[in-house]
Amino acid sequence: MERVTDLLCSNEGTVEVALEFGMDLEHRRNVGGRLHAEVQMRCQRCLQPMAVTIDQEIHLGMVPNEAAAQSLPGHYEPLVVTGEPVSLRELVEDELLLALPIAPAHPVGNCAASGAPVQQEDHEADQEAERTNPFSALAHWKRQSD
Repeated sequence: MERVTDLLCSNEGTVEVALEFGMDLEHRRNVGGRLHAEVQMRCQRCLQPMAVTIDQEIHLGMVPNEAAAQSLPGHYEPLVVTGEPVSLRELVEDELLLALPIAPAHPVGNCAASGAPVQQEDHEADQEAERTNPFSALAHWKRQSD
């Protein structure tokens, strides 16, 4: 799964996949199942490796073309099947790519880039600073010019 490993720190690990192929009550062919993986990605704050758990449900509705995909119920994602065999490896790789976080990051208090864990007093001081009127400096300058 080269497209996935390009986004990871390491290509080691396993992906557990359970797929079930069938038809729903409206005679739509579908693929259902679950994808579970533990991967190592790079934290976008500190650039250190971090563990990311992927646990994704799969609900695909098989359709012959993009136009038929528009008529699928909302709980299905379209899987366009054109008559060529569907590669399960590519299907799993696509689902895994969709489930990966765009910008993985450690929690703020546990990230090396954030330094020491955030204390409650620091959080309260940050909230107080946010409440300060950003135009108060302009008021000060206006008084000086009068």
